[in-house]
Amino acid sequence: MTPAFADDKEKNPDEIGNRDVARGSTSTRSKGIALGKQMAQEVERQAKIVDDPVIAEYVNRIGQNLVRNSDAKVPFTIKVIDSEEINAFALPGGFFFVNTGILLNADNEAEMAGVMAHEIGHVAARHGTRQATRGEIAQIGSIIR
Repeated sequence: MTPAFADDKEKNPDEIGNRDVARGSTSTRSKGIALGKQMAQEVERQAKIVDDPVIAEYVNRIGQNLVRNSDAKVPFTIKVIDSEEINAFALPGGFFFVNTGILLNADNEAEMAGVMAHEIGHVAARHGTRQATRGEIAQIGSIIR
């Protein structure tokens, strides 16, 4: 155990994957996955998904490595949207989209990974599911511009 964090499991990097970071969500994990799947289908109807296997594999490999080293408790489906907007977003249940704008504008892989890790943190903490339980999920159309 890292000595500086020995008394604080939430801040101890050795506890990643064993922490309960999803406090506050009353929805079950399976409901979150179902909600995310429904929202992801809507995203895919509205957005142009990049079908280049090299780009898709590259982004997926980086994302899955981050997921493996996170507190996320769901499998992730990662897709790339053909959009110049510098954006990425994750939906409940591990459905994750990265815009090509990030790929084109990041100075290096670490910058892209940082954005992706941030979004993975939202899924791990189940922020979207918590919002859904309060009825505050915005229209999916507002995510895609």
